[in-house]
Amino acid sequence: MVVANYMKGDLINDEVIVFDSGHFPDPIGGGDTFIVEIVRRLPHFGWDPVFVTTSEGALAHANLGYSGRTLLWKATAFRGTSPELFGITRLVEALLRIPGSVVSRPRQVLVAASDYLYDSLPAVIFGSLRREAVLLVLHMIVPFPTSGQVQKPHLPHVTELMEWISNRLTILLGKVTGARFVVVHPQIRSRLESMFKIQDKMISVVSNGVSLISDGNTHTCVSDALYVGRFHPQKCLDDLLVAWRQVITEVPSAVLSIAGPGTSRLLPRVRELGLESSVHVFDAVSEPLKKELFLGTKVFLLPSHFESFPISLLEALSYGVPAIAYDLPCLTGPFDSGVIKVKRFDVPEYASQVVRLLKSDTLRRAMSAEALCSASNLTWDHSAPTFADALRGIR
Repeated sequence: MVVANYMKGDLINDEVIVFDSGHFPDPIGGGDTFIVEIVRRLPHFGWDPVFVTTSEGALAHANLGYSGRTLLWKATAFRGTSPELFGITRLVEALLRIPGSVVSRPRQVLVAASDYLYDSLPAVIFGSLRREAVLLVLHMIVPFPTSGQVQKPHLPHVTELMEWISNRLTILLGKVTGARFVVVHPQIRSRLESMFKIQDKMISVVSNGVSLISDGNTHTCVSDALYVGRFHPQKCLDDLLVAWRQVITEVPSAVLSIAGPGTSRLLPRVRELGLESSVHVFDAVSEPLKKELFLGTKVFLLPSHFESFPISLLEALSYGVPAIAYDLPCLTGPFDSGVIKVKRFDVPEYASQVVRLLKSDTLRRAMSAEALCSASNLTWDHSAPTFADALRGIR
């Protein structure tokens, strides 16, 4: 493993305090997966990491197989009863009740696992008060909801607007307080430099990864096509359903599986489009079920109108599953092989490419080999040393 090269570092007994609320109890959220996979490898580099999280976060980490040190907030959750408001009252309660042991040791680095305020504010506040080093993990620069990132301008959903505000506040707080940033894609670094005038030396790029590369063998077919991810306007799942209605006119027996938190909200639309027999929705997804879905599908579908570095797409490639996605800037480079890219918003062409791939065993086999090759260069064991270097760089 790559991490073995860093065993003799001089950072023994330094502590990394990671503020992470754990956004989804299912093993779906890219941000949760990123921070858990990185933190579980930090002891190999001489760091002593500890999560500061909620009971919800601890459950999310456990579902991702994490068994390291964890301190719980006394607050029940950062979100409280209203996800759209980001649980501000719970955040205040958590800040008031933070265990004293969390910020009592010297030579600490405070890490915010995401740009959500309930992760970034504790890190920035305590970092400023105690003059500790702060590292903010940024998975995306969230576009304004009515920007050109969407096909039809619309009044922003409250959730979209609050995510945009949280994202911008986190970036600005980090800039003002001199925090370092870890981003998952070089394009995010470029935009931080151009839009927010953050110096290049304050930014490190740590790519998303996968833990295990499949052997590419076929397994029992669960579905013909698969989407794995959360329900969110960014994901444009209505495009997927409209495209699938076109697909089954040419491949009547085709079945689409949609898996991820909140996806049960699609069921009324599924019924409206008459897709009950060809679309299966899994709202709760365990790690074994997710693995079964990836092993048992022919094609992975990503209908997002914007992304940063989609872990679900990378996971699909690691199972040797070819994919179809809109041609997004972030997919240039890491996803040049194993993925068919369609002009954004062109739903009929998206559906045509799905049909083409489902009908051609030869094309799928060729793309499957390409997918495995692409994923083999993007593992967590490659990413973790870069994150460790970012920690070393702020000391």
